[in-house]
Amino acid sequence: MWCPTREAYRGRRYRLSALVAAAAASVLAGARSLTAITEWISDVPVWVCRVLGFSRNVRSRT
Repeated sequence: MWCPTREAYRGRRYRLSALVAAAAASVLAGARSLTAITEWISDVPVWVCRVLGFSRNVRSRT
């Protein structure tokens, strides 16, 4: 029987409050879809991500 290890999980975990704040800010900025929200988050400066509550760079893929 295969049992997944912690290393087998992919993706990232972020605080719910940071995700909701980023979604709300992007909608206030005019985003109307999930794609638009993710594009808005990837376009904002790093300091905005920090203000929204992200503890690390959400734009890096590593």
